[in-house]
Amino acid sequence: FMYAVTFNSRAMLRVGRAEYEEARGLLLQARPLHDEDGSLFGQAYQEAIYSMSQFGQGRVDDAVRGLATALKRTEEQACGSISAGAVIAAYQASGCYEQNRIADAEMLIRDYAQLAEQQTIVDAVATMLLTAARIAHTQGRHAAAEETVERVLYLGYKYSLARLVIYSQIGRASCGERV
Repeated sequence: FMYAVTFNSRAMLRVGRAEYEEARGLLLQARPLHDEDGSLFGQAYQEAIYSMSQFGQGRVDDAVRGLATALKRTEEQACGSISAGAVIAAYQASGCYEQNRIADAEMLIRDYAQLAEQQTIVDAVATMLLTAARIAHTQGRHAAAEETVERVLYLGYKYSLARLVIYSQIGRASCGERV
């Protein structure tokens, strides 16, 4: 498990540096370790990071298709460990938004956002709630967008998660609000 998580972390760093092929290579090394360990949560992050590498290259369709497959596989194997599904659903919702499949994005957010929030899964919470805010903003529901971004800020302060506070500031800027 520790090696697999290390591969995930190193891959995330590579994605941040736009070294997408290198990131995917690390994730391909992580996958069998996660499979061996049976860590659905680790696998979910591996899938999420893999999709980030595809998003970074504009391969939104490939990313969403892979996330849909991973979410289905996770739900079939979950047996009480559905927090892994929340991680995958977050990035799938973001991808659906990018594909202008708003109803699909909203369904994923409705089904998984509360779970991500309850489990305090920082990346999933931020991705889902900021996607929800972007949807509300593009639909002209500016008050709902602002409330959703404020929810991210609230959770950041409530759980002392500086990343959520930063994400909320980014969300405000992307929704046209003052930071």
